[in-house]
Amino acid sequence: MRRAGRGRGRVMWMDEARIGQQGTLTTVWAFKGSHPTAVKQAKYDWVYLYAAVEPAT
Repeated sequence: MRRAGRGRGRVMWMDEARIGQQGTLTTVWAFKGSHPTAVKQAKYDWVYLYAAVEPAT
C-alpha cells in the first residue's frame, strides 16, 4: 500500500462490542408447594469493549 510522498501505509482492523448483564429471576424461601420468584439483580450494567489489530505482513 503506497501513497505519494508518504511511504508505506498501515492496515488495521477494529471491532467493538457491548457486554452486559441483566437481572434474572430466582426462587426464594416459601411454604411447601408454592413457587414464588424474585428478581436476583434489579439493575442493568454494561461495558463497551474496543479492540484493534494490526496483522503482521
